[in-house]
Amino acid sequence: MKRRASNLVKMRNPKESDNRRRIKKTEFEEYAHFLALPSYERKEVYGFHTDSDFAVKFKVSKDSLTDWKDDDRLWELRNKHMKRFKRYTPDIYMALGKGAIERKSASEVMAWAKLVEGWKESVKTEGGVKVGFEEEFEEQIEAIIQLLDTAGERASQNPVNSNRKAKTG
Repeated sequence: MKRRASNLVKMRNPKESDNRRRIKKTEFEEYAHFLALPSYERKEVYGFHTDSDFAVKFKVSKDSLTDWKDDDRLWELRNKHMKRFKRYTPDIYMALGKGAIERKSASEVMAWAKLVEGWKESVKTEGGVKVGFEEEFEEQIEAIIQLLDTAGERASQNPVNSNRKAKTG
């Protein structure tokens, strides 16, 4: 029984085919892992932290690494490796909230508002020129700081927190 050639060979985009040929699968996967690590941990795990050093160690050209960065599969693999960091999210939220309450740092307050409250910055424009942005921004930050002050006062009045403060302070 004869099979038609179209069933045997799938036509591919020539550019996609070239990219697949150039990729060394093991090195590609290792690079995704490498990219998922913070630089200090790259140094601990690999003994280096730069792309140049990775290219030398794994015998891959720097141009290949650049090409790989344009490949969505690399970022998908990297994101799979990064899932391990999600376990730190509650601690980071807590530290961020504590910093926003204690220091009233605009960047911490904004980060908290964006992450927890879903706040989005907006800019009003008239003819492409920002109008009232600074005033609007200042009003929003001041309102958030007042909310945090209230939350901080309530937290300090909570007997559980008072006991903790007495034990640690």
